[in-house]
This record gives sequence, structure tokens and C-alpha cells, in this order.
Amino acid sequence: VRYALYGSREYLAAHPGKDLAKHRVLGTPAGQQTIEAQWLARLCPGVRPAFSSELSTALLGAVKAHAGVAVLPCYLADEEPSVRRLAMPDEPSEAVWLTVHKDLKQAPRVRVLLDFLVAQFKADQRLLAPSAWNA
Repeated sequence: VRYALYGSREYLAAHPGKDLAKHRVLGTPAGQQTIEAQWLARLCPGVRPAFSSELSTALLGAVKAHAGVAVLPCYLADEEPSVRRLAMPDEPSEAVWLTVHKDLKQAPRVRVLLDFLVAQFKADQRLLAPSAWNA
């Protein structure tokens, strides 16, 4: 799953540029060791979010309300027409793991779910995978 920095079109028009020190940053609560928080700390050391939430949907809502910029999963924000991606260096990504006990892997109800999930991940690859994977 890949992540990027997003702001609403209106917010970014009023606050141009990529210098995060000049933006209202929205993020996860202090002390969180999420991939988003770690990347944001590297981009803007000492950043203190103006708004924080553990929920990506809450951060997306704040972005849509023109509250600032936030690191969001691309599968969520790329599909939202009111927000724009602010390209930054070394955008993070992380793997999605699904584990199943080997004795259950071929059980019909489990197999149906696994096959469905694999098909959905393949269908949504452009939203989930890092850009280099989509080349």
C-alpha cells in the first residue's frame, strides 16, 4: 500500500509550495510509530500536527475541509476528486499480509475469501502498489 501527501485543491491554491513548515500538517497522534508518522517526521523534523487522528478517513475529512495537508493511503485519497497529491520524495509504502493456517487454506469458505481478496488486490493494483510496480 502506498502513501502520499494530500491537500484540498482550495487549501493548496491558498498555500502553494512544498515546504511543510509553511503548511498546517494533519497527522497521527504523538507517539504513534506508523509509516505515515515516520515519513512525515523525516520530511519535517519536529512537526506538530494541527489536527491528529488514528483514522485515515478522519484525516481525509479534515483535508477535504481545507484544514491542511496529510499523509494518506493512495487508495483512499486518489479516488477523491476534491483533493490533490503534493508529490514529495521517497513516498512510503508497506506490504499487506494475509495469513491463513495451512490446514484451512483449502477449506471452501476460506478459499472463496482468499480468491476474492486476490482478485480485488489485482483489480485495485494501481491504487495499492507503489508507482514503480505499475511500470
